[in-house]
Amino acid sequence: HCDISSATSSRADIIMTGENFRSQFQHYTINSTIIYLKRLVDKNEIKFDFLLSPSHRKSDFGKKMTDEGNTLYWLPSLTLKHAFEYIRKTKDFYKNNANKYDIVHIHAPNIAIIHLFYAKKYGLKVRILHSHNTQYANTGIKAVRNFILVRPAIKLATNLFAASRASGDFLFGNRKYYIINNGVDMNKYGFNSEIRTRVRNK
Repeated sequence: HCDISSATSSRADIIMTGENFRSQFQHYTINSTIIYLKRLVDKNEIKFDFLLSPSHRKSDFGKKMTDEGNTLYWLPSLTLKHAFEYIRKTKDFYKNNANKYDIVHIHAPNIAIIHLFYAKKYGLKVRILHSHNTQYANTGIKAVRNFILVRPAIKLATNLFAASRASGDFLFGNRKYYIINNGVDMNKYGFNSEIRTRVRNK
């Protein structure tokens, strides 16, 4: 449970971000979790907006969120070439928009230090860091880089979420965190005798 008592109205406004949602938001992982949760909440009580990379301008996820009335904000791609631009525009976003939101929810721990630092600086009270993985990266160099970036970011978060016990223990250790399982509606994949009969009759 996140304390949203500081919300500016009866509705909680949440800004979500990740480094590259098109590559991270694969089927039944982060994107399915968000889409599933959005279906469960009352739109009059909770509103989700998104801070995205350019790759989402034509992505299915970006289009779906736009069609559902969510506001999309854009940052440059986080590459070595555009790193300073990314930091500057992230700072500008929170400076100009932090007062519009009650919660920031970060799905990419390696960029969390940038977002959480400016979110805190500009007064965003509830800052969520969400772990979806059980390793820092696929390669040694990136893993060392991400380890260095993630450890101080954890201290800037007010709430810690994880997709599983394994991903939570990996990133947060003994710290208190909340598990939000990836949003797969298991009823869709349960046994169905009618479907079995149709398949066997083909």
